[in-house]
Amino acid sequence: MASLVDDHQVLQVLVFLDPRSAIGVLQTSKTGNFARVASSKELWLAALGRVFGLAGKEALRFPGSDEKDPLRAYQQWHAAARDVGLQAACSSPVSEPLPARWVAAWSRLQRWLSKEAPEIEETLRPPFQAEHADLTLEEVFPGRNIHPLVKGLWSIHDGQVLLDTFEEHLDLKAYTAPDSRLRRPTQWDGLFGGYSVYEHHVSLMLLPLEAALSMTTLLREKVFREEHASKLAFAISLAPRARKFLFVDVADGMVYCWPGDSLELLPMVPRPGVALSEGEATEGLPVRLTGLSARPELNGCYGTLGSFDEGKGRWQVCMKNGSGTHLLKQENLRQDVSEITGDGLLRWFEEYARRLEEGVYTRRAIVNESPTETIGICLFPACGAEVSRCVTRGVEVVASCVYTPEASQQGWAYSIALRLVGSAAERGYETCQLTTRTWRIQASDDDEPDVVN
Repeated sequence: MASLVDDHQVLQVLVFLDPRSAIGVLQTSKTGNFARVASSKELWLAALGRVFGLAGKEALRFPGSDEKDPLRAYQQWHAAARDVGLQAACSSPVSEPLPARWVAAWSRLQRWLSKEAPEIEETLRPPFQAEHADLTLEEVFPGRNIHPLVKGLWSIHDGQVLLDTFEEHLDLKAYTAPDSRLRRPTQWDGLFGGYSVYEHHVSLMLLPLEAALSMTTLLREKVFREEHASKLAFAISLAPRARKFLFVDVADGMVYCWPGDSLELLPMVPRPGVALSEGEATEGLPVRLTGLSARPELNGCYGTLGSFDEGKGRWQVCMKNGSGTHLLKQENLRQDVSEITGDGLLRWFEEYARRLEEGVYTRRAIVNESPTETIGICLFPACGAEVSRCVTRGVEVVASCVYTPEASQQGWAYSIALRLVGSAAERGYETCQLTTRTWRIQASDDDEPDVVN
């Protein structure tokens, strides 16, 4: 018997329905035009576009997957949305597509939190809803083109429940009184981690969007005035001796740290750029600095190429910020891409999630003197390029470092941990005592080390 509707008509019906209806067809029927259309590339490309705003090559592959089947891609995106509590938005027509890259990034972070730090996951608020807000981005940044990828951060979780102490700084009562489903955080439950250097304690909390807007308005009135008019304070640590603020530019998505002792904001993520080829590197060329470990405060700053020092294999770069001329490797110089990608905040967030997944950052005591009361995400690396590890005669020494732009002495802070490894029989002793030490601190392979006795 001939079908009463053709494939095109079936496609129009299934595109309009909840995508789960098409999956139901596949599970109950293997023949006929409904089954044929329910497994078609056209249907699932349409679903990826409607629900997640994906098109073209981006729609065919879920991040980290080598598959190129749109049905499988939709299932992976749907699983990621379920991880962050947005499965209902996938199951009915929505006014706006879900922010796919933010769904994937938050999914990665929440999978890590649910396994390693469930207490922090329990402080995450539901998505921001503009229709219920007293203050919006458009009101605080009138006339500015607010990039969608900046808004996307709060479309999955509207920040964290905040500490009671935040009420001392501005009226944030709406964000410090959680509903019954959420947990009131401790000082060490900052989503973006923390560290301790002597009496300098940091734990960065993600602000709810309205709280971020209120904090930004307050900082404009009290500190910045006309400076940084496109910057939004989105994460803060308000420990008595160590206040730290992270900002995002709402127009281009770039992330900055405010040290608090000046009006200068320090870039936290490189702008999109391209490396200089041999032919492009010429005197007078404007360049942006990136990847500097010895002088991280210069990353993101701009300068002009001078002459090339053949003996040292480096370019002279005259800095536009007035910090003088520096000799730099060509690999640390970039030319900006003129297009505004708007994904700086998202790239910063994705890199943070990657470091958690790979064990660079771990959940452990932030203040060693209070090991049980200060458990949180520690930003002193546990592995990777910023960690050195050596075992000598049964004693393991692990050194790691973190950059602290907000500290009174801006620069790198380091952590040294010692422990005995192996058995007493293997070492030849039960205990030992550190009596003297010498640290060799080397910024890069070709720099002379600083020796501290």
